[in-house]
Amino acid sequence: VRTSNYDVTVEANPSPVITGKNDVCSSTIQAYSIPSNTGRTYNWNVSNGTIVAGQGTSDIQVLWGAFGSGSIIVSDSIDASGCVGYAPTFNVNINILPSPVVSGPTSACVNSVSSYNIAPSLGRTYTWLVSGGTITSGLGTAGIEVSWTSAGTGSIQVIDSVDATGCTGVSSILNVLIQPKPSTFVSGANSICENGTAMYGTIYNSNKYYEWGIIGGNINMGQGTSNISVTWTVPGTGYVYLTDSLVGSNCSAYAFLGVSVNPIPQASFTAAQSAGGVKLTPDEANVSCTWYFGDGDSSYLY
Repeated sequence: VRTSNYDVTVEANPSPVITGKNDVCSSTIQAYSIPSNTGRTYNWNVSNGTIVAGQGTSDIQVLWGAFGSGSIIVSDSIDASGCVGYAPTFNVNINILPSPVVSGPTSACVNSVSSYNIAPSLGRTYTWLVSGGTITSGLGTAGIEVSWTSAGTGSIQVIDSVDATGCTGVSSILNVLIQPKPSTFVSGANSICENGTAMYGTIYNSNKYYEWGIIGGNINMGQGTSNISVTWTVPGTGYVYLTDSLVGSNCSAYAFLGVSVNPIPQASFTAAQSAGGVKLTPDEANVSCTWYFGDGDSSYLY
């Protein structure tokens, strides 16, 4: 009995090898590939990452996940024969990607200095980007001071780089409203008698806070508003101080008013015989007096 001979072609399984970066930053997209051939089907699997493009082809792009490790495997199938080859597992080290957040005031005054910072870490390089102002200290560190130079909108952003891995994170832009420096004044009586009461004030603005101070008297009412009532209790020179501040910023203006607080004169006189009568002389000079007599008559002496 004779049998027929059959020729059998034994095809080698594909032996794909993955190429790409094996040291990456979290939340970044990287490209990976194997040699491309026609008549092939490619199936990729990724751990701790997401394939964002290229599944089913010889080239993919992967968005890596959290800090730690990841891996990639791929199968390479020959469509005509069904032979399948698997690439060795491609392990990936996923490094921390910084996510800096800038903290600091979002409202400032022209020519004022404000502090801004991010959470510090060792082995980092910090690059600050500022518009509308000038960095006066802290360049290259996790905290800076900025002198705001022009009214309008300024901004701050920082680039946080890990020295060992090169992983770089960029903060969101922090916008800062830079307001013109306010001006102010104090109006009111600048001469008053001891124990006298007077009103003092400035122009009202609903976006301002008013803080008053007194030397030589007491504020009766109005602290925190644009007008106050003051009773002067100490003879001499008193002062009204005002700090006029824009709400929600460090923009403040200062003003003061000197007040002459005159002592209350003492009512006393000296009586002396004079030309058949009595001469009455006030003991205190330079005062105006009103005289009252028992018969109800009165006269003025200056």
